[in-house]
Amino acid sequence: MNAVTFFVARAIGTFATFVASRIGNGSVIGGRLALVIAPHFVRTARRFLDFPIVFVLGSNGKTTTAKYLVHLAEEAGERVLNNAAGSNMKTGIAALIIRSWGRIRRGDVTLGIFEIDEAYAASIAEDLAPEFAVITNVQIDQIYRLHEPERVRDMFADMAPFVTRHIVVNANDALLVDAVRRPAVTASVSYFGVDDSLDANALGLVTARSVDAKDRPASVISRRGRDYRITRGTDRVKLTVPTDGVHFAANAAAAVEAACSVLDAGTKFSTHVARVASATPAFGRGESIQSGSARFDIVLFKNRPSLQLNLDAYDEPTDSVVLAFDEYSQDPSWLFAVDYSSLERVDAVSGEKADFLELALTYAGVDVVKSNIDIIEVVAEIDATYRDSSEPSVHRLFLDYDQMMATRSYFGRAMGVTA
Repeated sequence: MNAVTFFVARAIGTFATFVASRIGNGSVIGGRLALVIAPHFVRTARRFLDFPIVFVLGSNGKTTTAKYLVHLAEEAGERVLNNAAGSNMKTGIAALIIRSWGRIRRGDVTLGIFEIDEAYAASIAEDLAPEFAVITNVQIDQIYRLHEPERVRDMFADMAPFVTRHIVVNANDALLVDAVRRPAVTASVSYFGVDDSLDANALGLVTARSVDAKDRPASVISRRGRDYRITRGTDRVKLTVPTDGVHFAANAAAAVEAACSVLDAGTKFSTHVARVASATPAFGRGESIQSGSARFDIVLFKNRPSLQLNLDAYDEPTDSVVLAFDEYSQDPSWLFAVDYSSLERVDAVSGEKADFLELALTYAGVDVVKSNIDIIEVVAEIDATYRDSSEPSVHRLFLDYDQMMATRSYFGRAMGVTA
């Protein structure tokens, strides 16, 4: 691609982003237009990205892992370019480059941490040749798009040869271990995982395995009571995770292992671990919203493993439980494969597929108090009932993406917060 085409694509993308931001959400429109004008826009832009790039990938957990890793990198003094607010497909990466062009040209970025969709991983990796990658897991996800898990493994295997320096992989995931041990992978590999005290089978992996001694050095977590311990080599320290759940602890281990591989070697392993505790939860992943006396815990799910892991993670008593599932999710059949035994009751099911949720819960023997397709009405009723109470209350909302966005929008309006 010649310089003029690249300049024109970037200029039009910049203008489109500016206009779209004035009339609505223009997070990726600039990248989309740039790629129409210059299909190799991202590959050409790589010449100007004179900093290491880390890909974070996986069926689940990549947003949280990336969030933790960005936090660790910034705590270590890095100036990070991250696509937290945009798409994890090629259009989103192109849009990020366009929005951040001033920072890039000023040399105000020392590290890129990009969450990447597995279906686009090989194509984006071919364009960007990332120095590092972190791969969290292979779980059953969007069977209408990604099909069988072995196909997802092959997507990661096709991406891995483009990584030039180091890959961090879930040692409990037999599919991923297979993917990075192929001859085409030239980058070095290290691992994270959980030991036998936590049972890898509880992580929702398609093919779980124990961590082999030969996979060390690695970040491996164990549990003593409610406290986690994390080990790397001969170091063993306490791990405090911002959000409840062994899957979030595994995400933290992935981020710590990546930090030890990517960041300045002068930062101690124990320092990275200690800094995890001050990370904030990723958007919609275990966030809490306080409304008067009522605390609303928002727990995002998108597939069977993420809902199951989140249901299993919480044992604190709650005043109400809500599950919501919307029309965007094309395949509701997996709702009937979830173990709902951790729930005594569900106070409301909501979303366009609330009837599927209610039927699945009824089959599982869980009482459903009410069903209402409008999540805003459900949340507003709970909020009105509890926010002015003299006693504190806790309300846990298990929501898929659109229901989570609608809930956050309600609280923003209710509290007078504007975007």
